[in-house]
Amino acid sequence: MVYRESNWRFGGGRAVQVACAGIVLWAASAAADDLDLGGMVSTDFRVAVTGSDQGDLTWNINIGELNLKQRLNPHISYELDLRVMFDGLSFAENLHTLEDLTNSLSLDPFWIESDGAYVAIRDIFDGFDVVFGRQIVTWGASDRFRPTNNLNPDDLWDPTRFGMTQANEMIRFIYNPVGDLVLEAVVVPIFRPARLPSSAAAALADPNSVIPIIEDDVVKQIDDLHRMMTGLGFGFATTTTLSSPSVALENVQVGARMSWRTEETDWSLSFYRGFDDFPHPVTSVPTVKPGTDCQGQPVTGVGGCVDTVVGLAYPGIMVGGFDIAGQIPFLGDAGYRIEGAVVWPEQMGYVATVPAGFGEDIKGTVVDGRPFFKATLGIDYTFSRDVFALAMLVHGMVDELGPQFVGDYAVVGADFKFFNSKLLLRLFCIASFDVDHPAGVIYPLLNWNPWSSMELEAGALIFLGDDRSKFGQPAAGESTVFLRSRVRF
Repeated sequence: MVYRESNWRFGGGRAVQVACAGIVLWAASAAADDLDLGGMVSTDFRVAVTGSDQGDLTWNINIGELNLKQRLNPHISYELDLRVMFDGLSFAENLHTLEDLTNSLSLDPFWIESDGAYVAIRDIFDGFDVVFGRQIVTWGASDRFRPTNNLNPDDLWDPTRFGMTQANEMIRFIYNPVGDLVLEAVVVPIFRPARLPSSAAAALADPNSVIPIIEDDVVKQIDDLHRMMTGLGFGFATTTTLSSPSVALENVQVGARMSWRTEETDWSLSFYRGFDDFPHPVTSVPTVKPGTDCQGQPVTGVGGCVDTVVGLAYPGIMVGGFDIAGQIPFLGDAGYRIEGAVVWPEQMGYVATVPAGFGEDIKGTVVDGRPFFKATLGIDYTFSRDVFALAMLVHGMVDELGPQFVGDYAVVGADFKFFNSKLLLRLFCIASFDVDHPAGVIYPLLNWNPWSSMELEAGALIFLGDDRSKFGQPAAGESTVFLRSRVRF
């Protein structure tokens, strides 16, 4: 089971001890009642091979996971998934005081995550189910690149787990009136944003980053102002503020889906109304501090620091989508996936306040409100028990909103198994079709299962391209090599 954050945090180790003890006692008392108990213990080390941290250990996450599932009777079941995440590098990366050496949370920081905490009520009437609580609902037929999958926010915190989503609280209604026809409706009362990687600050909080404004003349205005103030001796610093959708009836996210099967083909139609879960800049308000640089040191002459607060917001979207999945008999039963979505975004403007004496405020557009299309076309083939391959064409990544920003990509991957499936070699690549700034990702992985339930993994995540390209820009993050161990029970 992959891990995703839920932002459940407790104030001390005592709370975790109490929670774990309660779960163990609960599991023991329910052992005779059809309890499915499982879990995982894992450790993940990573070293940067590019960037300012090249050669340094940049990641050490240690996980203890417990998953409970139980069917209490023919109508009621539940699932509870909890992970305790220990950050092995947190203490090493920050400045601390002597008092921190007496604080267990400073020495051994942790947080708790959850992918599931829900109750399912089956057959309220014939074929009608309701699921309440924290859950992940995955729509779409494609592998990881699913334009119709919008109910749960994206999880980009761990770049090696791309395509994953976070759980959130929702109510899910499922009705199976006849045969393979399934009608589904989901209500998500509270908006939850995407979880971003640490490198996201390079795109949203770097004073030298390019703001994704649609109008070229507005981009030039901002660049000219930046160069002029730099020439006068000013430096720049940026902070950000977030404006999220409030908890209100008009901001409730909803989705509906109809799926069915004909012979060897699965079909579905879906609709979602909610919000894009990636923040977009909408305002910038500078404060000019003459006489000191952005580190607070005195300067001579005219210069100083321009400290800018960038306001970020989440535009509303509506998404109508479809997906088809099946096999191609005349190609040896190769599997295929076709998934597409029309996205209607809310128009969103951008206003840059210009310091007094340097001109008028600059106005532009970051989301122009025009509908646009995202799609994934994929095919996979099993050559033998030990060789599997897939290829996909992807029009639009999860973070791309608007026809001006949607890119095209080729995705190819292959699995090779050896020694009776104890050793897996996985090769995965992404290439951008941007002729001006070509870019790509290479993701080799070696997975070894020496004993039952035990896994050892080694691999690399390599980003290629210049600093204006999709995968070469600083916001994509540093290339890394990693080593993981994992035990499941």
